[in-house]
Amino acid sequence: MNLKQSIEKNFRREKHWDFYLEDIGCTVCRLNNLTRRYLGKTVYEMIQNRLLSEAIHLLENTMLTIREITFELGMQDPPYFSRCFKKKIGIAPRVWRAHVRNADILRV
Repeated sequence: MNLKQSIEKNFRREKHWDFYLEDIGCTVCRLNNLTRRYLGKTVYEMIQNRLLSEAIHLLENTMLTIREITFELGMQDPPYFSRCFKKKIGIAPRVWRAHVRNADILRV
């Protein structure tokens, strides 16, 4: 199994890069060197990007609350999730959702 497949399969429950090292049988230095060279990011950044992508998908395509999305992503602290989302995207998850829904209404 390659790294991308492993992250896709396990990102909800496995957030730490140690798991992925064991899963694909590589050292952290070697793996981070390879991912930086070919993908421009570390293993940690790949995991975080996948979580963020899933969070955006859930915000845009479900009626789950922020709390439910937090738990769906395997996290335990909704305020922490909201802070991380805002740090990466620039706006809070609820604002993102409202913006997307307003844009959908305008398209109709």
